[in-house]
Amino acid sequence: MASTITEFSHLQMPLEDILEATNHFDDKNVIGHGGLGKVYKGKLLRFGKLVNIAARRLDTKHKRGIEFWTEISAISNEKVIINKHEAKRSLVMYLSNPTLSWVQRLKICVGVARALSYIHYENGRSYSVLFSEAIGTTGYMDLTIQKTGGVTYKSDIYSFGVVLWEVLCGRKAFMPNCFNRLLVPLAKFHFEASTVNAIMLTWLLQNRLSLDSVQIFTSVAYSCLKDERVLRPDMNNIVYELEKALEFQLPYEIYIVRY
Repeated sequence: MASTITEFSHLQMPLEDILEATNHFDDKNVIGHGGLGKVYKGKLLRFGKLVNIAARRLDTKHKRGIEFWTEISAISNEKVIINKHEAKRSLVMYLSNPTLSWVQRLKICVGVARALSYIHYENGRSYSVLFSEAIGTTGYMDLTIQKTGGVTYKSDIYSFGVVLWEVLCGRKAFMPNCFNRLLVPLAKFHFEASTVNAIMLTWLLQNRLSLDSVQIFTSVAYSCLKDERVLRPDMNNIVYELEKALEFQLPYEIYIVRY
């Protein structure tokens, strides 16, 4: 454990800096809620530059969290994950927005997939297993965690698969007031029945879509949700498939040229 703590010691920062950046975790700065707690926006001075950040603060009722390393929990009292925050709004705000075209949605998915691929292979996450209690946001969490107690990179892939279906269907993974509250079983049912069109965004179907693009996209999204982790693809393969889906769609885009 000591070697791991040393390895990540450069990522630690004074709590006072985070408190100042988020105005002492003021509720006015809340930009989201996750299974582990609230997410706060803020501005943090790092290396002489003011950087927009998103601070995920672990709720005190969760003594352990699958997204927080055990080593970090052992050496800190206040548990906050800091990320650079570049987007003014979350993707969830645009899921059903018709201004976000199919090509734009594909580009977003490719970008996220590349980032996850980097984390898995450049930071060695694909070789690690974390055993902890099952804690996560409803609708996104790999159900296998509840059976095995272990979290691996294939758990990330499950959650990413859920996001892919959100992008295609224009709805959140969990909608408590909806008849089909959970998106995953709905997506699986319609994919296996070859009726994905029934849950796709209606306005997407009214646009010029490459059938190959949609087929590739839905196939990879479905494979991410496989119950057996070994059957789920790795991120490099997902990146390849999503880039191919994007490539098939590009010729269908209409460009308006002004002279």
